[in-house]
Amino acid sequence: MKNLTLIFCGLFFMGCASSNDTNVNSGATTYSSRPSAILVNSTPQQTNSIPIPKNSSVKNFTVPTAAPSPMPVDADKKIFAEIKAKAQSDFSEDFVMQKFAYNEQVKAYKYMKTLPNSSIKSKAETDFPDDYIMQKFAYNEQTKAKKEMEK
Repeated sequence: MKNLTLIFCGLFFMGCASSNDTNVNSGATTYSSRPSAILVNSTPQQTNSIPIPKNSSVKNFTVPTAAPSPMPVDADKKIFAEIKAKAQSDFSEDFVMQKFAYNEQVKAYKYMKTLPNSSIKSKAETDFPDDYIMQKFAYNEQTKAKKEMEK
């Protein structure tokens, strides 16, 4: 998730908490005062300014807040439990390696979930059904080789 920083120009919100309404259901904060511009900083290198015209009739504006991270679905919980059991089995007396193997497998699993379905992805999943690190490696290597062969 990206960090989002909002800077309000022309207003000082300190001490104005009583004029703000937080809508818990929508996860947004509504301000009763009107800024002259909103600077949106989505990354440290990128800042976008959104000017608000002086003759605008807008009195209130709403700033959406980040939604909480979704909980893993039951299928993910099952996979994570299987990954943990394998790490514990593979490194029964080495808890540092258990933790490392678990974390790396979970990262690779999440990566594989983000990829679109393709024959390369299917082959990697078939070749390495319980090893998400190898799935990721095989997918990336096959994709890279395919691009080179298409030149």
